[in-house]
Amino acid sequence: MFNKHNLKHILILALGFFSCSYVYLIEGILIKNTTTANYANLVSVLYGSFAMVIGLLLFIILYKKTSKIKICYIISMILNIASIVLFLTTKSKNLMSICLILSCVFGVGGFAAGYHFSLVASNIEKEYQGRIFTIGYGLGSVLTYIVSLFPKYAYNSTFALIVSSIAILITTILVFNVKNLELQTKEKFTQNIKGHILTLIIIVISMATISAVSQCMIGLYTLKDGNSNWFADTRIYYTIGLIISGIIYDKKKEAFDIILPISFIYPLISIVLLKQEMPLLVVSGLSYFFLGFFSTFRALAFIRLGNENKNLIFVSAVGLMIERLSEGTFVIVEDRLFDNYILLLSIEAILLSISLSLYLVFLIRCNKESVDKIKLISLKTGLSIQEEKVLRLIVQDKTNQEMADELYVSVNTIRNHIASIYKKTGMKKNELRKKYYYGSK
Repeated sequence: MFNKHNLKHILILALGFFSCSYVYLIEGILIKNTTTANYANLVSVLYGSFAMVIGLLLFIILYKKTSKIKICYIISMILNIASIVLFLTTKSKNLMSICLILSCVFGVGGFAAGYHFSLVASNIEKEYQGRIFTIGYGLGSVLTYIVSLFPKYAYNSTFALIVSSIAILITTILVFNVKNLELQTKEKFTQNIKGHILTLIIIVISMATISAVSQCMIGLYTLKDGNSNWFADTRIYYTIGLIISGIIYDKKKEAFDIILPISFIYPLISIVLLKQEMPLLVVSGLSYFFLGFFSTFRALAFIRLGNENKNLIFVSAVGLMIERLSEGTFVIVEDRLFDNYILLLSIEAILLSISLSLYLVFLIRCNKESVDKIKLISLKTGLSIQEEKVLRLIVQDKTNQEMADELYVSVNTIRNHIASIYKKTGMKKNELRKKYYYGSK
């Protein structure tokens, strides 16, 4: 897994996420020091989130319209550095606000994020995508945390400019030296793919809103305790959740599908626990740990759609775009929600019901498609009816004895069927399971 090719993509994600996270954090703090907390929140969270959405949309449009997308990426990174330089050298509140928004449009929260996610869909083998994404993002979180341990330097304009510029330049060089995105084709969406995308979008909207409420309340409660560094502390919990979820996603997708609903439910539980004055360390730690699972699902579900054909690669960026849109919209109504605890819980419960219901629909659809893959393998390789039944049990990771019990035959008969399946398909157990779950060749 950790070959030169994959390590480059891990570094692209890590340095990209770090530059985005660090710059976004320091820009928000500097604006707050220059103006008021409300104004800073409005610019960095509301307009910043919408600016990222614009950047991601810009990537999608340009990917569909031009074959020079890598040149567009390099230009966007130059504009990103220019906006950061101007932000950190000006004293004008209005100019700082404009520069922050431009940084969100062109940087790794916007246009560049769309490019990086699409690189994973285009260049990384499906069985490694979960770990590549989560290790990359996890390293980015850790780097943000490490820098925050030295506030004397971290929030210094000159230091921030040097560190962020170096990170952006290295990321750009790495992107320039990896394979470009697959070119756009004329293939159209199938009705099934449209249904997948719509279902995922609604799930992400619901879950992003629930998570935004939970994280905001954790931030408010933590700041009341006098911990001004709570954002940086959460990076560690988030990183652990990311990496564990990535490993499970690649190695044991069925287990990931079972654990994920907990990450849907916990944000609502955390609001109740905060109200009951449970220890903040436990509540916040678990909240950001499960957020790692949701982030993995949000990204990988769309990235996997981008694996289907070249025409869908840009879809890899849609999950992040929808989450940013939801987070930005939440800022508009957050004050009204926090003033009414019952209303807040009611809205959260409704959104949770929508998320869990649609997630179940999504899993059923995926399962049907997986079963069809078994039939396709069987038809292509000439498996008998009994061998097809055994193949279905092989991809479920059943033991020989479990297969024998389920099909009412001897273990020796199962062994013979397995040997025949391996010979006809030219694949062993792990290869068959990867083809079943991810469509790997």
